[in-house]
Amino acid sequence: MEKSKKVSLYKSIAKRSFETRLNLYVFEMALESAGDQADLDAERFNKFSITPELVEKYTAEYWQTERTKNIGNKTVDEIYKWMNSYKEKNKSAIELIQAGYIQNFNQVFPEQDFEQLLEQKSCFYCGLTINDVESLATKRKLFKKNERGWSLEIDRKNSNLEYSKENSVMSCYWCNNAKTDEFTAEEFAVIGKAIAMVWHDRLRESNIIGNLTDLIFTKK
Repeated sequence: MEKSKKVSLYKSIAKRSFETRLNLYVFEMALESAGDQADLDAERFNKFSITPELVEKYTAEYWQTERTKNIGNKTVDEIYKWMNSYKEKNKSAIELIQAGYIQNFNQVFPEQDFEQLLEQKSCFYCGLTINDVESLATKRKLFKKNERGWSLEIDRKNSNLEYSKENSVMSCYWCNNAKTDEFTAEEFAVIGKAIAMVWHDRLRESNIIGNLTDLIFTKK
């Protein structure tokens, strides 16, 4: 990958990592708030720690609860509106903090580790390589309807945590798309094995078809 593309991708990953941190931070603020919206405290944000308990409350409770029902002393709808209002009120401060986060992203995900990650040649979950993708496409064994898939993609093992060396792997488009935010890396490893079997069968069938074609043309 060209250096300029690596830099662009690194910055994009940093932005997405910041969004994860910001959403959880604002969610915690919404739960703690008595109603008033204070200005965003940059120092508090930088010291903010993402805990398993907070992630569980945000993903398994907040997003899975009807808007009219309560979490603590607020309805889900009140929390949702509070968060949006807080972000709008602190828009300038958030942009400033985001710029600092991106500038110092090397402390979260060292650039050297990021570049080493990009050197991985196969999908962490199913083992598919780009050479396999090209072979499948040549043999008309792919049926996606978009332009993704021609390169491996960065996936977070836990999509509710920031991007880091420990939390990031290379994934094929199909596994990344299927895993979404729902499955843990451990859970999707089971699914990845099943996907790998499908790729294996398609590649084997492609090789048989290719051999038969060669045989026909050789006889002619």
